[in-house]
Amino acid sequence: MSSTRPDLKFSDTVDERSYYRKYSSLPSKESSTIRFIDHNNKDYFTALDEDADLIADNIYKTQSVIKYNQNNKNRYVTISPQVFLNNVLRFCIIDKHLKVEIYNNKTFQLTATATPGNLESLANEYGVNLEGMFQDCSNPIIAGIKFHQTGSTRKVGVCLIDVSNNTIQLSEFDDNDLFSNVESLLLQLGVKEVVLPSNYSATDDNTEVIKLFQVLDKIGNIVVSSVKQSLFTNKDIEQDLRKLVVSDTQKEEEEVNVELVLASKGINSSDFSNSLGCCNALIAYLSLLSEDAQNSFTIEQYNLSSYMKLDSSTMKALNIFPNANSNGPSGMVKSSSVSSMFELLNKCKTTAGSRLLSQWLKQPLTSLSGIEERQDLVNHLMEDTNFRVYVTQEFLSKVPDIRRLLKKIGNGIAKTTGNENKKLEDVIRLYQLVLAMPDFLNMLNLVIEDLKEKDETSSVVSLIEKYWLAPTTKSYESLVKFQELIETTIDLSPLESSAADFLHTDFNVRPEFDESLVEINDKLQSSLAEIKKLHEDVGDDLNMELDKKLKLEKHVQHGWCFRVTRIDSTVLRNTGNKYTQLQTVKAGVFFTTKKLASLSQQYADASQEYNSKQRELIKEILSITLTYQSVFLNLTLTLAHLDVLTGFANAAIIAPTAFVRPKLHPLTNDITSEEFRGRKIRLEEARHPVLEVQDDINFIANNVNLSNDTESDGKPFVIITGPNMGGKSTYIRQIGVISLMAQIGCFIPVSDENYTPELPIFDAILSRVGAGDSQLKGLSTFMIEMLETSSILATATHNSLIIIDELGRGTSTYDGFGLAWSISEHLITEKNCFTLFATHFHELTQLSSKYENKVENLHVVAHVEKDTEKDDDITLMYRVEPGISDKSFGIHVAELVKFPTKIINMAKRKASELQDMNVTEEDKFIQNKKTKCTKEEIDTGIEHLKSILKKWKSLCYDPESGKCKFESNEAIGKLRELVDGEYSDVIKNDKLISEVLTVL
Repeated sequence: MSSTRPDLKFSDTVDERSYYRKYSSLPSKESSTIRFIDHNNKDYFTALDEDADLIADNIYKTQSVIKYNQNNKNRYVTISPQVFLNNVLRFCIIDKHLKVEIYNNKTFQLTATATPGNLESLANEYGVNLEGMFQDCSNPIIAGIKFHQTGSTRKVGVCLIDVSNNTIQLSEFDDNDLFSNVESLLLQLGVKEVVLPSNYSATDDNTEVIKLFQVLDKIGNIVVSSVKQSLFTNKDIEQDLRKLVVSDTQKEEEEVNVELVLASKGINSSDFSNSLGCCNALIAYLSLLSEDAQNSFTIEQYNLSSYMKLDSSTMKALNIFPNANSNGPSGMVKSSSVSSMFELLNKCKTTAGSRLLSQWLKQPLTSLSGIEERQDLVNHLMEDTNFRVYVTQEFLSKVPDIRRLLKKIGNGIAKTTGNENKKLEDVIRLYQLVLAMPDFLNMLNLVIEDLKEKDETSSVVSLIEKYWLAPTTKSYESLVKFQELIETTIDLSPLESSAADFLHTDFNVRPEFDESLVEINDKLQSSLAEIKKLHEDVGDDLNMELDKKLKLEKHVQHGWCFRVTRIDSTVLRNTGNKYTQLQTVKAGVFFTTKKLASLSQQYADASQEYNSKQRELIKEILSITLTYQSVFLNLTLTLAHLDVLTGFANAAIIAPTAFVRPKLHPLTNDITSEEFRGRKIRLEEARHPVLEVQDDINFIANNVNLSNDTESDGKPFVIITGPNMGGKSTYIRQIGVISLMAQIGCFIPVSDENYTPELPIFDAILSRVGAGDSQLKGLSTFMIEMLETSSILATATHNSLIIIDELGRGTSTYDGFGLAWSISEHLITEKNCFTLFATHFHELTQLSSKYENKVENLHVVAHVEKDTEKDDDITLMYRVEPGISDKSFGIHVAELVKFPTKIINMAKRKASELQDMNVTEEDKFIQNKKTKCTKEEIDTGIEHLKSILKKWKSLCYDPESGKCKFESNEAIGKLRELVDGEYSDVIKNDKLISEVLTVL
């Protein structure tokens, strides 16, 4: 990288001083902002001072690239355009979530800014696809948040804007003390940036605001920005929305009735006052009302309850998306192994399909009918091999990134470049998609005919018509006119020419459209014909086969020229001045002749003249293409839906063991209903889909049985004990993964050999896993553990799934166990939800005795082979079976990682001592303390106790009725009379009884 870096140059010292003076006069910036200077309109870029250090350390990996100005006051690093656009922007925005500002080197005016939630300005200015750099293929969504506290009620308003898709979403809801609904909302939409009122501060005395910042920190990878508090008002919002929002029913040049549009979406301005205020703040923050901004947004209400809630712990625990740090510090190296659900299921052939899959994984459905529709379509795609192969290998491979092409076309209208005809290539790609649509529609109709022949009442037919055939047909009918436009205005000969014909590579406006174009086109065709003839002549002269040996190419730098491989370049020797070598590269040797150079220049001049003449015509074609934008975007959604479901079918088929379709039980309103009793998890040979595809892993499958019905197998609360590394965490997480897969409509990694797999629909999957702290926020490991658990208790309902992998381990043993026990009891008695609890607190297993119908103990099996000469040999079986494991084998894990033998032996000795010792003497809450009596004194004391208790029984017990003659207080009084009277001397002289009485 460093060898190709440009130099920072100035015309004179005055120019240099002016440069640094203007830079130092820029307003101060926050630490989360990085600035670059654009020199000579993208010629090269510089970063100065602390920004230069950041780039040197993380991009170039050395401080040697840093240089100093003449007075050593400023340090800088120069960056080439390629490194800046491909590496630096990815590192700053995608990996480090910084705000990027780019200034002009002459005027020091701000030319472009970008944050993870607002990429449009920079992407349009520099033509870089920043969205495509997100690992999870998500959209750059920005959210405005404002909450209002009235007594114990907290009303939260959220506005979400996706500039790339031109959508505005509003949501207003009540939330708990821990902002659990805010957390779910931000995760469901993959929000990249949050804008808050300026009076919200992480160092505020307001504990409610601090809790909001804690939630944002917990989610991670969210940039927090602020705007003036006064902007969070809905005073003039309707007037602004009138300029931005479009409606499906709106006629051309008709003003939008904002109230009507909002009412049609179920948005009442009085009930959504906070979210509309957030919308006003975001409009100002994103400058959506500026002259060059697009004003075609759609507005919707976002319903939080339509999707399963996922907390940040669950997103990480279930490995739903790749870890942002898994591919190195700057994310430039891609790993071939599958490490997440997204990578496993992303068999999509289109960019839009990958984006939709990302959205579905964050928004699992809670509607049974919606899930079953997806399952029906996936099932059909698995069975109909011909259609699946056609869609995967033929049709979808022709579908471009429509959204990105439309943005490029929009930018092409606004900007003038030298090669105007290059802009037509994007239009042609859309045209090629339209050409492929008739075959796709014919295939869909054939599929429907086949289904009707097999089963006239097939529900799949209506689904195919609803989701694929009807919307695609509607789009195609509108795009037929677009096809005619392209065929009548653009010269399509490059599409018709063979792959070996290099003479027709550029798309141009058909010359018939303008008389002046006809004459220039004749010059072009004449030059091309002569170039082709010259190619043949040179081939004959050098005795080389055309196209295979002697290639004619249009080079970016040299224009039309010939190319031969470096081996074949020997033919150019001893030819005198007939051939001129231009360049030698890995691909071969470029050379030309005087005549070809002249013809190439003639062609270049004619092309430039043609381009200047057709500039306005091209702009008109691009503008007309954009009138079909809504049609193309609707088509994108349809094809993305097909792409994702086809990917599900392919993933199910190519899995090591094929995925199968589960039966789902709906959400219930009442824990006393039959529907609630019918909710169960019943899985045979369940597997973790990501682990089973790893190299060198032979996955051990396990059955899963949880049920609300006391008469069936399984109970709702499962406690899992067993050795470290025995598979407890994998077992509980795979159940979460399988549940999520089922609710996005995917088949699941289980067996259906003996019975159909069953799962309930969950309204939330909530997790407490792992350990970590946040020292910058002043939060300890245990505090974070308690915050996560508190959020679970506040969010969970009887329809939720809770996954707990260790609880109460960040504090003292007794405190931790007490918390684990009480939290478990609360979940069992109050929440009544399915819970998986992996623990090393073996005492927790006693809950199964207290709640026989609700708690089941499972353990992971470890085979212990006794050896008298050596220590016990432990083999982890990775099988989960009923019962309790009495050991955790933690020291065995220490042996596996090669702890020193001295430490291992000491650990075993100490563990043995502690297991032999019942309790410590210092604990005043434990009553069975060690006695100081001898064995003889203990035996004598026990005999005396027996005789006292027998005498007491004879006084109080009525053998005829089998009951006590007295009330409890009177019975205790009788015992006291015996102790103080008849047996007082015996007790006074008995050491054991005296010791017992001091404890009581």
